[in-house]
Amino acid sequence: MHDNYALISVKLQYILVYEDKRISNKPFQLVFTTSADTDPITEKPLVTYITNALDQIVLSWSDVPHAEKYHIFRSKNGEEHRFIGTTKETNFLDYEDVQRGYTYSYLVKATNINSYILSNEIFAEIEVELSDAINALQILTNTASSKQIVNIVDVNNDGKIGIEEVIFIFQKIAGSRP
Repeated sequence: MHDNYALISVKLQYILVYEDKRISNKPFQLVFTTSADTDPITEKPLVTYITNALDQIVLSWSDVPHAEKYHIFRSKNGEEHRFIGTTKETNFLDYEDVQRGYTYSYLVKATNINSYILSNEIFAEIEVELSDAINALQILTNTASSKQIVNIVDVNNDGKIGIEEVIFIFQKIAGSRP
């Protein structure tokens, strides 16, 4: 199958002016030209994910014929999906505001100038661990070292690590909380 491309040109006409005085009487043109794939996108990106210990989620997906870029959308704990980035690659590192204990879902939108298609929805979670509960308890008792960073779920949205978060971690570890 032959790829179709659209040639897009933009012409801008300018007359040189300096300190409100015309320097040139003849207009000149700036021409910007680019091309874009116009074949429709018919295949969905197949998304997989990998999590790592650094509170990051790495998404990867299959290459989609005729896609020029990919828009990534994320939902946290069932909320509405929100745009978080664009790439021309077939992978994306999500590290901003990723917290242990939340469930995230992702969609990837393959796009070109004429069409788009959404991927399958993929779910990811960075599991909380016993060490997270220990760190939270050390913060609560002021025995944490200044180097400790705890990036866990904020159960009551108060911006603090408290006993609610410790109980949540224990419940997640015990399997009594989804």
